[in-house]
Amino acid sequence: MRDFQPTERLSDFRDILSRFQSGFPSIIDCEEGWNTLIADCHLELKSIDNEYTIAQIKEKFGTLRYYFASSNPSLYKEMCNIVSKYEQKSASICEVCGKSGKTRNSVTVKTLCDEHAPKS
Repeated sequence: MRDFQPTERLSDFRDILSRFQSGFPSIIDCEEGWNTLIADCHLELKSIDNEYTIAQIKEKFGTLRYYFASSNPSLYKEMCNIVSKYEQKSASICEVCGKSGKTRNSVTVKTLCDEHAPKS
């Protein structure tokens, strides 16, 4: 996984936002530390199904959730495996900065590095 470069990945995020299904807000509901995961997941999914759509991208219980629909049902299982890989990776990457992190449970469950973890 490479560090996120905003200018380099801007077209990826424009493409991601354009794929949200009608009736769903075109919002990525997590912090910037997972931008590389999201962009890389999108590129893998797009390489298999260039017509796939997105329902939701968010953080839930400290990990990434990437909800999508395939344009070809025969590709769905392979695409689910890709999404699962990135959701699992998010459990060890700080949602805020993208550095190595772990799941922390305070008021909410988040995956954070030591620097961004709540101080007790």
